[in-house]
Amino acid sequence: MSPSSWLLCIACTVVVLSSAVNALNCYQCESTNHADCKEQFDHDHLDTITIRSEECRVDAAQYCVKTTGVWGGVVGTTRFCSSRDMGNECKFVTYPDHDRVYRACIYTCSGSHCNGSQRLVQSGFGLLTIMCTALFSFLCKAL
Repeated sequence: MSPSSWLLCIACTVVVLSSAVNALNCYQCESTNHADCKEQFDHDHLDTITIRSEECRVDAAQYCVKTTGVWGGVVGTTRFCSSRDMGNECKFVTYPDHDRVYRACIYTCSGSHCNGSQRLVQSGFGLLTIMCTALFSFLCKAL
């Protein structure tokens, strides 16, 4: 393989991999402020939902988070960006001043737009990287 072919393969690989690394976009809302920020989006009427996934403004954001139940003393759903993996778990929460039991859940995912549904999707970046690397390896051998 000629040096120019190697250079072309390297340049293409860098361009593809760098284009895959974009800013993280997450749904960011609170059900107390947005009527559409429910535990589940109404997938039959996605065109009427006013909440859109937005670029994260959190420093070093790597995760999208969705909480349901009681979060920050408020009952409802919250979606936001985070620089930390907050885990995936549900707990039953009780308060001493009343007998109601709340189910509070937190879901963390690592891919743009992944906090929009009940079942959160993990990032496909690793798979994309592997596929691109394999493709360019094949192309480089073919040159």
